[in-house]
Amino acid sequence: MTNDAVPIPQGVTQALLTEGLATELSKHANESDIKKQKIDEAEVPERFARHVGKIVSRKLEGMKSSEERTEVVRQISGDP
Repeated sequence: MTNDAVPIPQGVTQALLTEGLATELSKHANESDIKKQKIDEAEVPERFARHVGKIVSRKLEGMKSSEERTEVVRQISGDP
């Protein structure tokens, strides 16, 4: 598993299928065991926001100071 990989829970789960997740799934599951379906268009913004939020959270946790974190959040949000 790579550093950015997320452990794959056993059982039924819903997740945005990223390249990283697809790679991990290919190592641990048969393609026939995986059911894929498109996200309802109305749900796309929320699903993407949740995915990006997890990425940002991991990056912020790795920073040493609140000033660094604040600056990153300002850059992401477009605030001056």
